Amino acid sequence: MNYRVLLHFDEVSKMIKIAVLTCQEGLVQGVCQPTRIDWLPVLAHISPPELRRKEATKKMYQKLLDSPVLEINPILHSPPKHRLKSRKPIWSRGNQLLSQNFDISEAWTNSWISSDIPNKNLITSPSVKIPGFSLPRREWVLLNRFRTGQGRCAELMNLWGYTKDPNCACNVPQSMSHILDDCPLYKFNGGISNLHSVTPEALNWLKALPLRL
Repeated sequence: MNYRVLLHFDEVSKMIKIAVLTCQEGLVQGVCQPTRIDWLPVLAHISPPELRRKEATKKMYQKLLDSPVLEINPILHSPPKHRLKSRKPIWSRGNQLLSQNFDISEAWTNSWISSDIPNKNLITSPSVKIPGFSLPRREWVLLNRFRTGQGRCAELMNLWGYTKDPNCACNVPQSMSHILDDCPLYKFNGGISNLHSVTPEALNWLKALPLRL
């Protein structure tokens, strides 16, 4: 065994542990607030990876069942006894997904409804492309930051340690919801629902908003 390789692996392991502990410390202190992961597949219009894996397993299993010429086909119809918990053969997972009549859109919707995601009421079906997908980059990014509640507003920039003043120009803590709903200088009268729908008034407001969020 090459001891240089072992030493390098040990150093990399230490660096990974330090990075994990640093992120955990940031989460405890409240300075690390990324966009909720649940929002990302919706904004990208791509199903979550765990659901796509299930869908791929179901399709592959069904394809193997429908191919009697394959050597694995008899095994699928009469699978061997499951001995090790760590092993997850395709016939156990695939049979379960088929028996449950797994549907990726339905599973995604159920997962979305049962979550505690901010502004989740804006989305009725996460598998449907959300409004504004063809907007220019600035307006699209700005729109999604209001949807998720995460942006470069003064309150969060102060929380992350980038600025010293968390207040808006109106002397109130400047959160994304404050800018949208309450700020006498910048607020949008249509609210988050009309902004999400990208009405003409909402689009004009996004274009005219002077803040860099």
